[in-house]
Amino acid sequence: MKLGDWVRCTGYIKRSGNHFEVLDGKDTESGFPSCVYWSAGATEGTDVEDYHICDRFVVKKATFSGVYVGTTTMCVKLNAEYEDGPYAAPHFRTYSDTPEKFAVVYYADNKRRLVPLDMIEENQ
Repeated sequence: MKLGDWVRCTGYIKRSGNHFEVLDGKDTESGFPSCVYWSAGATEGTDVEDYHICDRFVVKKATFSGVYVGTTTMCVKLNAEYEDGPYAAPHFRTYSDTPEKFAVVYYADNKRRLVPLDMIEENQ
């Protein structure tokens, strides 16, 4: 595919709504840092013990056409991990990893979607 090609797509990615809430020791009853995982639409969070990983994006199935304008790289996993080192106070660290490439497709005026590379094909 070249820049400006008309393409047909069968899906795109969207933010999943999963997230972590990290509290330092001052805000908790025990005085230790804590981390809570919230899945999309949940009414109650789950405590993270040492390590937790979740999806940052979900794939939505939809058929649409648009103009291919290039690729981008996004990290697709969210991580929370407890760290207790000799030179730092105990804390939770959150970060994104597992980079993947996605096609950038404009499907309407000023509207774009990120499409997994296996869900895009050149429109003939």
